[in-house]
Amino acid sequence: MRQDRFVKPFLFVVVIALLWLSFSLGRTYERTVRQRQNVNTTLEEATDESIRDDDLSPPDEAMAAPGRLRLITTPHCIDMPFENTLSSWNCHVEETDTPQRWRLMLNQLYNTRDKVCFSAKTDSLQLGLGECHTPLTEIRFHRHGSRSPLVQMAFPAKSQGEQHMCLTPVVTNQSTDEALIQFGYQLEPCATEGAALCKQLILANPLAHDQDKARVQTDFKHTHIPWQAPALASLTPAATKHVRILCWIMAHPDKLQTRARGINNTWGQQCDTLLFATTNDTSSHGLAWLPLVIPEEPDRRSYLWFKSQQAWAKIYSTELANYDYFIRADDDTYMHMHNLRAFLSHRDPNEPEYFGRLYNSGGDLYYSGGSGTVLSRGALDRLGKAAVAKQPDIFSPHPTFADDLELGVSMLKLGVVARPWLDEQGRQLFLGIGLEEERQMKRSAYPDHWLFTYDKRFKEGTECCSTRWLATHYVDWEAMFYYHDLTELGCEAAGLPVWWIIADGR
Repeated sequence: MRQDRFVKPFLFVVVIALLWLSFSLGRTYERTVRQRQNVNTTLEEATDESIRDDDLSPPDEAMAAPGRLRLITTPHCIDMPFENTLSSWNCHVEETDTPQRWRLMLNQLYNTRDKVCFSAKTDSLQLGLGECHTPLTEIRFHRHGSRSPLVQMAFPAKSQGEQHMCLTPVVTNQSTDEALIQFGYQLEPCATEGAALCKQLILANPLAHDQDKARVQTDFKHTHIPWQAPALASLTPAATKHVRILCWIMAHPDKLQTRARGINNTWGQQCDTLLFATTNDTSSHGLAWLPLVIPEEPDRRSYLWFKSQQAWAKIYSTELANYDYFIRADDDTYMHMHNLRAFLSHRDPNEPEYFGRLYNSGGDLYYSGGSGTVLSRGALDRLGKAAVAKQPDIFSPHPTFADDLELGVSMLKLGVVARPWLDEQGRQLFLGIGLEEERQMKRSAYPDHWLFTYDKRFKEGTECCSTRWLATHYVDWEAMFYYHDLTELGCEAAGLPVWWIIADGR
């Protein structure tokens, strides 16, 4: 009897605890579903939403997570490592209780963890942090991106005729590890173009206080006319001829509204013809369709090689004479079409050759499909004839997702050899694992990474990649607009050095 007196209350507590756990899991599941629904909004709604609510999942890694103010082309966000000390550190994408989390409130940037605000004295060029109150200098955002929130953080001039002053990062400690380089900040006159502008640009995604949300969105939607990227130094008058390019995208049927339209609204507009190869009709999404047929439903990743052969055969049969070069890209590829045309303008399109990021898989040389593969008309002439004839000695009949590897094997059989494509300093023109990832990839940190097996000559650090790169990979639809703004502003792939590495003297 005495035991029963203790057992019954214990069981009651256990039941209550289980009910509470079930309720909590249910709320967590609902929150997760809501987050996914928010992330999967239409492209128009998402690109117009400059300020995200606190419960949204972090966007693409190249973007600024909610609350972050990221220095462009760097892995760093504005940070407060010590009390009232403004600095920067590697972006803490997944953390919420972080000094990198800022909220725009009462015309001030408010640090949500340390509860202090930006403060500036433009007459003495002093920048600091302090208690939030009305007399603080207001912060204004000068936007330069067309669809991504690339901004200068400006402090209005004290009087007419004086220049606005902008937040400008400076390297404060030197390190051979780019992720460990730290920045301080100072006020400099707001730049309007060139390297000085690129240094001041921030990818901004501050949280918004309800009363300020309308003003914030107005500021972020104000778009300056972007200056044109500088002409490539290697261009000659003969190189200005128009190179006719057909681009076709291996599109995911479930990502036509996001990734496919991201390409369609950015670099794809610079193709002479842009087609989206998929089993689903893309016309309802406003996209030109290259229809593909699969052996049987449902669609599988292992059908990629089968679909790739179809696409090349159709393009050969209908478009060979109409274009000089033909691009096959993934729906997360970003191509710098200005640089690519300049690169191709020196070559003969009737020469059977093709271009991309070279990998070596057990002796088989091929180009990574993710950073794009470019075929000359001469190369497509050979490939297309074999594809239309379905020659079994040229094309493997086995289903596989590695259509880029299979293409390399087939091209070699046709006498078209893959080779590395580098700039004059031996740096990559095609970036297979993404611009930022390649810049930060080090053997000491990732000794077992597959990249070092497939590309044994890989250069580490910023020497990995040409300052006039042609293509990069793993760019989701939000980041597609970010990269397009960077390249159109001349802040990427325009020949400029990576300023935050050069700044420390290396």
